[in-house]
Amino acid sequence: MSKSTKYFELFTALKSSGENGVSPDTLQKATGFNSGALAVYIHALRHQFGAKIDSIRNGRTVVGYRLTNADELATKILPTRKPRTVTKTTKAPTQPRKGQTLRTVKAVKTTKTANKEGIVDVSDLEISEYTDNDLADIRQSLGI
Repeated sequence: MSKSTKYFELFTALKSSGENGVSPDTLQKATGFNSGALAVYIHALRHQFGAKIDSIRNGRTVVGYRLTNADELATKILPTRKPRTVTKTTKAPTQPRKGQTLRTVKAVKTTKTANKEGIVDVSDLEISEYTDNDLADIRQSLGI
């Protein structure tokens, strides 16, 4: 048996409450959310799936939540995840804006040749040695 999604768990808890509504504490116990995560998932149900969730309040405090369109959401919120679909989009070359020029940069290929033994020629590398005068000049410019 596969695990159900968090959205489905919250949906079933709200759906089972009926017209009376369900308290946030009961929802937290049923789903395993903390209060911050519960608010985020309720917001996601409202905006991603179109759920109409009424909050029952006592002043500024939320006492309960009530789901009013459970029948419509039964086909949208599924117990399992939808398979991920990846579509490859190709981006058309960008056109320069008015007054802007488009620069193209060509990559420079570096090729190293190897002889039959697999040894790479590194004769183009230069090792430079610094003299005491060069080091003194560097120290003076850095203020050391």
